[in-house]
Amino acid sequence: QKDDQEKSIQVAQMGEVYRAARHTILWLGEASMQTDEMLSFIREAKKQVQAWRELGSLEASKKSTEWEAAEAEMSESKDEKMPDGEVEEFEDGLDIDCVKALVDRPWFTRVWIYQELILSTDPWIQCGKIRVRWEEVSKIITYYNEFVPGKRNPGEPCKRFLAMQKARKDFHARTPQMNRSSVLLQTLAARRGLGVFDPRDMIFAHLGIMENSYLDAALDEWELLSADYGKSCSTLYFNVAKYLSERIGIFELLSHVETASYCDQRYP
Repeated sequence: QKDDQEKSIQVAQMGEVYRAARHTILWLGEASMQTDEMLSFIREAKKQVQAWRELGSLEASKKSTEWEAAEAEMSESKDEKMPDGEVEEFEDGLDIDCVKALVDRPWFTRVWIYQELILSTDPWIQCGKIRVRWEEVSKIITYYNEFVPGKRNPGEPCKRFLAMQKARKDFHARTPQMNRSSVLLQTLAARRGLGVFDPRDMIFAHLGIMENSYLDAALDEWELLSADYGKSCSTLYFNVAKYLSERIGIFELLSHVETASYCDQRYP
């Protein structure tokens, strides 16, 4: 889009759009055999869980005492590691390469999708014709990372997915007392080096995430960071660095500086 003024207005409204949406579809692209297997596995597993719940509800009407006892037992053991036999059965049902094929999609490295995921109330992942809830995908990937033997090093794509899920959970559990400067720095550190054509978008694409945190600055100071494509890149990053250093401290800010070759310079 060539009209910078109109673009600035639209970008500033994106956070409200995602917050207002009842459901958000995260389109990862066309399907492959591996992504189909991954998403189909999750969809079928969800159906089985629902069937078990319905069966449990039926049995509870007949044997409420026994069901409550069983439910209490399950609750006590829910944090325990799954028995080896069940782990092997689960592993046989889904190849780890299918998990990696999904989380290695370019979608996860794009800057603009982060705000979409974090702010959405009910995000769904869609690859090809199959669509499942983000939370269901997250459960499978978290399981593989934590419980399946030999899978504790999931690789960068899986680590990135888990970091995105943690950020999403933290955002929805966040109290307004968390300072906006801290949220901004955490977000920029989490997303540094990912795909962006205009370096200013690394700031503008994440401003919506800050809106439910405590504004630890005068409004006119914060507005220096607002989405405005009339600002030069150098002016914007100067304002960001000034804003953060005055609130977090220059040494904390500098601790995030990394060494990069001339050909690999990245923002921020």
